[in-house]
Amino acid sequence: MISTFICLHCGGTYLRNPRVKNQKYCSDKECRRANRRAWKKKNYATNKSYLQKCLDSQKAWRARYPACDYQKQYRKKHPEYVNRCRELQKKRYKKQPTVNITIEEIPLSKFDLSLSGIRIMNQSRILQVEKLMRIYGQLQPVVEQNLR
Repeated sequence: MISTFICLHCGGTYLRNPRVKNQKYCSDKECRRANRRAWKKKNYATNKSYLQKCLDSQKAWRARYPACDYQKQYRKKHPEYVNRCRELQKKRYKKQPTVNITIEEIPLSKFDLSLSGIRIMNQSRILQVEKLMRIYGQLQPVVEQNLR
C-alpha cells in the first residue's frame, strides 16, 4: 500500500515515492530548494569538515575572481544592466524629499561658555563638529566631556 506524506515546505499532501525512504519534501522546485537549504544548514552545524570544505572553496573562488574585477567585468558585458541601475537610481533620487536648510552664521561670542569643559578628542572629531555645526547649527554627540 502506498502511503502519503505532508511536504515540510509547502504543506501539501502527496503520495510517497517508493524509491525514496523517509520522504519529507515534494518534487516542486521551491520545495527541493528548501530541502537543499535544510540539508546544508544541518551539515554546516554537524559536519565540520564539510563546512571547512565549503569555506575553502568560497575562499579560492574569491581569490580567483576579486569582487571589484567581477563587478567591472559584469558591467562591461551588460550595459543594459548599468543603464537600468542608473535610471532606477535617478528615480530614487527624485523620490527623496528636498530639504531647504538655511545656515545662519553665529559668532563664537554668542556661544555659551559652559562648553569650555568639553574637549575634542582628535582632528577628525574637530572636522566632524565643524561639519555638523554648518549643517545643523548645533553640536551632535561627537564630543566627549572632559572628566579631569
